[in-house]
Amino acid sequence: MKPVALASRLFILVLLIGLSFPVRAQQIDTILFEEVGAFEYSWVYSALAGQFDALGRPYLYSANNELGMILYDVEDPSDLFPIDTFPNSLFGNLKVTNLFQEGQYLYLSLGGFPGAGQDVGLAILDVTDPVSPVILDVWKSSTFSEGVAIVVIEGSYAYLGGMEEGLLILDVSDKENIAFVSHILPDPNWPQPPGPFSVPNARGMAIRGDLVFVCYDAGGLRVIDVTDKENPQEVSKYINTEMNDITQPAYNNIQLVGDYAYIGVDYCGLEVVDISDPLDIQGVYWYNPWDCTPAIWSGNDGHVNELVKTPEEDLLFVSAGDTELMAFDLSDPALPKKVGEMAMLEDSAAVWGVRLH
Repeated sequence: MKPVALASRLFILVLLIGLSFPVRAQQIDTILFEEVGAFEYSWVYSALAGQFDALGRPYLYSANNELGMILYDVEDPSDLFPIDTFPNSLFGNLKVTNLFQEGQYLYLSLGGFPGAGQDVGLAILDVTDPVSPVILDVWKSSTFSEGVAIVVIEGSYAYLGGMEEGLLILDVSDKENIAFVSHILPDPNWPQPPGPFSVPNARGMAIRGDLVFVCYDAGGLRVIDVTDKENPQEVSKYINTEMNDITQPAYNNIQLVGDYAYIGVDYCGLEVVDISDPLDIQGVYWYNPWDCTPAIWSGNDGHVNELVKTPEEDLLFVSAGDTELMAFDLSDPALPKKVGEMAMLEDSAAVWGVRLH
């Protein structure tokens, strides 16, 4: 198993994982990380997300924000190198911020969001030949201008996390003709009217059936019913009131596992909620490793963003900012146990994304 960490300067880091199991059960006792390869860009560039080729070919597609989409050969993890770059100029000069692959199609979310946001956009590439991707369509809209943090594909639809603009739904059934379907702005005034630095942003999401679970930054977790794609409805909202009393929460990303959702809450760590009744979400567990307070967002030792679960073992890996990577055993799904971390505090890189291969 090889997780890849995407960082702001240490661009791509491939790790091997060693597992240690106690004799009495299959609960995982210890995770050992070993770096086997890395590729580094200069300081001013950043990598936000990566996608191993979903068809099993030895390539990695990377969303590189300022540099566009970069294709890597990862056949030899110890000798990583880029083999092609698709600059932002090919995508209406919108920054490439995230990726999602389904079969031969690679979807790129477009529109930078740090600082002054860009127009929202989506590109579809045909990667039948992974070393020669073909751009099938590029869609963009100036109606929404806060950038895009994530794209998730479900059936014939693309769901975009449009930051302050909320959730957008696009019809991608015709890969050469992306069509706008609808938009919803979840209640921005809950749990309280926001100040200039606490406006909710649609950052991460997961889809189950006709429900979209949206990580809404300072606005907590929202559930959107998309049964009617042209008229999505917000049906549920949740926030950790204990966390909200201490500091401004930042719900970043989400991983659904059975009746539970695991949520990266930035410098406040990891939260587990019970979603068995999506209309009445209940907090279950809060792992707060960095003692989050209002004064320590900048320069904090860790910020949890992306989460990914292994398909075979009950393991959850999370990207953790300056702490790089953490691993949790989910044998007890309501009480994740940290079983490993790879921390290089106060170095010049912070991990933003993590994917498994």
